[in-house]
Amino acid sequence: MTPAKYKSITVEQIARAMIATSLNRPGRSDVYHYPEMMRSDRHGAHIIHRMSRHITLSLMLLSMAGAALTAQAPQPAPPAPAVYANLNQLMRGVLYPAANVVFFPQFENPANVKQASDPGMATDPLTSTFGGWQAVENASLALAESTTLLLVPGRMCSNGVAAPVTDPQWVAFVQEVRDAGMEAYKAAQAKDQEKVSALSEKVSTSCEHCHRKWRRTQANRCK
Repeated sequence: MTPAKYKSITVEQIARAMIATSLNRPGRSDVYHYPEMMRSDRHGAHIIHRMSRHITLSLMLLSMAGAALTAQAPQPAPPAPAVYANLNQLMRGVLYPAANVVFFPQFENPANVKQASDPGMATDPLTSTFGGWQAVENASLALAESTTLLLVPGRMCSNGVAAPVTDPQWVAFVQEVRDAGMEAYKAAQAKDQEKVSALSEKVSTSCEHCHRKWRRTQANRCK
């Protein structure tokens, strides 16, 4: 323990002082005069100088080792994403409206859709500020991106049963929707109405695979 009349210093402060001394030779002080020490005892001063260099090197190596150990320390796992909507709400709020926009080119060329009188407030993506083919592109991407939400642990079905997010068939069907969405996006980028129309069937079929197994009958819903 440090006596009360002395001020405590940290190890870091000691190390900094040692490094500073080794890098900058001191001049005269009330305690010693470095040049005089060198003249009076060349051998002793040489030893002191070598020791200071070794101390500096040792401190640098210790600092590097500490940094390496800190970098190698295991990082805590990120928290699981929060789940707010049940599966039915997610379908109605995201996938269902996005799929309907992707299906639109079956009936009309999106380029011919006129903007709403106030496109910034339009509730129909096709007549909004980002309407036409851009709306089909965005809807295709929304469809593909939202499939990730279908795999989040903790998602519940509307009947209170946990969604089968780890079931191999569920995962496979979700991938089908993702793939179909990305194919539709590429076709929409090319403004290829015929190809998007053909891909609409693929999107519909990928949804139907999942619905047939987990949605068609109330007794088997999400089981």
